[in-house]
Amino acid sequence: MIRIVDFSALRNAIPYIMAYRDRPIVVKLGGELCEEAAVLNHIVEQLALFHCLGFRLVVVHGGGKHATALGEKLGIDSKFIAGRRITSSEMLEVAKMSFAGALNTDMVAAFKRNGLAAIGMSTIDGQLVTAKRRELTTLKDPEDGIETYELLKNIDMA
Repeated sequence: MIRIVDFSALRNAIPYIMAYRDRPIVVKLGGELCEEAAVLNHIVEQLALFHCLGFRLVVVHGGGKHATALGEKLGIDSKFIAGRRITSSEMLEVAKMSFAGALNTDMVAAFKRNGLAAIGMSTIDGQLVTAKRRELTTLKDPEDGIETYELLKNIDMA
């Protein structure tokens, strides 16, 4: 039996491959995509193809839901105002455990399972991201009234 394969998608991709190969490509994965090993593995398989085509991948993962769930297991509540997480010093410790620990390790393991060399970094490594403390800030919560937060920071990219 003769199998006919349609290569039109690949033919259309060639100009993009030529334009972006050997250049860093940043891929942001939502935290939900990192939660199930099978889903993460499937995504990493697809990213492996980009690597084989010569793209230099930088994968950034989310994981807010994972951090919230871990905080709940540890008895630490998450606070949100207008959809923004208000991070207490206790929740900051949980976030470090979640993002730089479990999620980062799972991501690196998925890449290694697919034959790709990978390193896990956090934003604090190499001072990739720094933060400067803001002045005391008052935020109005439509449900709870007004609260003041001292730990808000501005993020600076290196």
